[in-house]
Order: sequence, then structure tokens, then C-alpha cells
Amino acid sequence: LDVLSQNMFLAAPTVAQYGALKAFSPATTDILESRRKIFKQRRDFLYAELQSLGFTMHDVPQGAFYLYVGCENFSQDSMAFCNSLLSEANVATAPGADFAIQAASTHLRFAYTTSIEEMQLGIDQIRRFVS
Repeated sequence: LDVLSQNMFLAAPTVAQYGALKAFSPATTDILESRRKIFKQRRDFLYAELQSLGFTMHDVPQGAFYLYVGCENFSQDSMAFCNSLLSEANVATAPGADFAIQAASTHLRFAYTTSIEEMQLGIDQIRRFVS
């Protein structure tokens, strides 16, 4: 029984192994590559737009779906800035303290998990808010 039980939990179950093989099929790889390109377009759009508004960024993320941006040109309190963006501009962001320790009070996190059209609406709202 000991030998039998070891074979059941020492390796991934057969069903999971077949699932993993399917995940690497050409059709699946094509879908994932298409999605990667969409997220890159979203990232590049949001990155440029936020920079043009005066937000600061050190690096372009290479594998995330969000931007961690500095709001020090607008506020030294990212929590208050996020609350103001939400209540006055109807744009939801996350304060840096929710995700990091470094410069958390002057950073926000913007996700780009929605369409460019939706992000454009948010950028327009932020532009009015910071002007």
C-alpha cells in the first residue's frame, strides 16, 4: 500500500499531464500569443497616456498586467489621491500601499485588463481631474 500510495502523490495525475500537453498545442499557443499582443498594446497605450499626464514610471513591465506609477506630481498621499480619483473622476486605481513598500505613499497601480476604449475613457476622466 505504501508503494502504491507513493505513485499516486509523487507525480502529477494523468489527467493533469494530458491537460498540460494540451496547453502546449499549437492552437493554444496561437491563442496565448494573440492575448500577449493585446496586453502589450494595452500596456503601451496606458504607459504613454499616463506619462503624458505627468505620472512617472521607472520601467516598462515585461510580464505584468498593471503599471506601478508615481503620482508625486499630483500628491504625496496615494491613498487620498486614489480616493479622489474614484469619487471625483469615477476612475478606480489602487494605492501603492496595497502592493509595495517602496515609495508606496507616492505610487498607484493601474491595471490594463480592459479594452483600450475603456482605458481611453478613464484617461479622459483623469485628464480633466488633474487639469
